[in-house]
Amino acid sequence: MKKIHFDRLNGNWKFLLIIILSLLCIAFSFFKPIEFKNEEMYEWVSTTGFLLQVVFWLKMFWYRNYVNWNTKGINIRINSVLGKSLAFDRIKSIEIADKRITITKKDEEILLLNLVEFKDDDVERLYTILMSYKPPKNRGQDEQADMLHSQIS
Repeated sequence: MKKIHFDRLNGNWKFLLIIILSLLCIAFSFFKPIEFKNEEMYEWVSTTGFLLQVVFWLKMFWYRNYVNWNTKGINIRINSVLGKSLAFDRIKSIEIADKRITITKKDEEILLLNLVEFKDDDVERLYTILMSYKPPKNRGQDEQADMLHSQIS
């Protein structure tokens, strides 16, 4: 069984520290607040800052199957190179059946995730993440649908 690597962007202090350190290195080499006898030292500090940025942004390619998310959206890379990015407020519905998750967007685009070869825990966790951030339905629409259903019955 394959495994999915999950990464929540909101609370990962290690990678936040890497980003802050890299930005400090880049700013230090740009503004040059301290004079060094060897000008090459600024280039080393700058290079270190940019390499830290590369480490941060390439972490999603370290894993074959990778999901990262925050409160606004989710990036799902399952058996592909680039993956799919979804904003939670653009999701209309989410369904799961036989380890296949079907995501319907508000523009009626359908995304099918075939997760048959993945661990049950990972499939359940992905579904839970999607459902926990999906915006609630509009109450007015639900009440109208219930009224129509009761009139038809």
